[in-house]
Amino acid sequence: MAKGRVYVIGAFPPPTTGASTITEAVAREIKCRFPATVCNTASNRRGFRYHFERLSRSAAAAFRVLMAPEGSVIYLPAQAGWGRLYDLLFIGCSVIRRLRLVMHHHARSYLEVRSRVTALMYMLGRRTDTVHVYLCEGMQSNAERTYGRTPSLAISNRHFIQAPSGQLPTRKGDAPLRLGFISNLTAEKGLDTALELASRVSKTRAGGVVLAVAGPVNDTSVVPLLRDPLVSYCGPVHAERKEKFFNSIDYLLFPTRYRHEAEPLVVIEAVSRGVPVLATEIGCIPELLRKAKYCHAYPEESWVDLASALLNDGLDHLELKQSVGSPLWLDEMSALGSLQEFFRVLAPGDATS
Repeated sequence: MAKGRVYVIGAFPPPTTGASTITEAVAREIKCRFPATVCNTASNRRGFRYHFERLSRSAAAAFRVLMAPEGSVIYLPAQAGWGRLYDLLFIGCSVIRRLRLVMHHHARSYLEVRSRVTALMYMLGRRTDTVHVYLCEGMQSNAERTYGRTPSLAISNRHFIQAPSGQLPTRKGDAPLRLGFISNLTAEKGLDTALELASRVSKTRAGGVVLAVAGPVNDTSVVPLLRDPLVSYCGPVHAERKEKFFNSIDYLLFPTRYRHEAEPLVVIEAVSRGVPVLATEIGCIPELLRKAKYCHAYPEESWVDLASALLNDGLDHLELKQSVGSPLWLDEMSALGSLQEFFRVLAPGDATS
């Protein structure tokens, strides 16, 4: 008889998002450890073609779950919005087959505010062997408060992001202060707030200020902001161009107000490269930055005031950049306890046992 497998069902790049990037990274780790089948449910199309492709791919994935060998495990990155309806399909198939289900949550909105669809997901999940995976203890507590206690664990995305090697380049101390903003560019990600901060600091800083912006434009309302004289727009950046972007900035600004924001990868990428981060107190960001030197998470309503006060206090940004990615922070990234538990619950059974 066939052995159980791990079925990875989720959206893979493209399009590239934080959740799809982590799904791809987790799938890579799973395939190194267990027999695995990957079912990509994403679509990079638009309009009717988008919905048709997602529906057809999801139907094919559900069929694979129904035909899975005994002892198989379903790894399902949970979706937000209408995507939860697809999740219900996969949860239902797991219940029918009585397979272990590992749901990896990447959004915070539906965990903080109760919704009927998510409540149904949790109710169905209790009918099979389901383990919920959250990105931090705060998400875990919110979920338990909203939907009741279930088997779960909290593991940061930073465990799946490889820290770069090598030294940061030395930059001149009299160069303009380079603030960075990188994201899928939408109004909710806070580019307007980052530009407000850059504008305020530029009025008091003799050396000048540049706001380097990177990422694809997903919202036309941000286009006028990219024409501001303080902005240097780099477009979408990946691989070597992303490394060049991080190496060129003195601070990463991330004043997000995105309602699904949980643990943004750009914050992890910046800190692991020794770039200080100034972000808003949303989701897992405060927990993520708690032990990262010179990084701060401020309330949304006072973010510009507090961040401008810090940037204007004359700290040597070259010294900061060399010390922010401290060994303590990076050592925590390599901790094995949470990872071992994560892969333990993903381990498929042997139908011959």
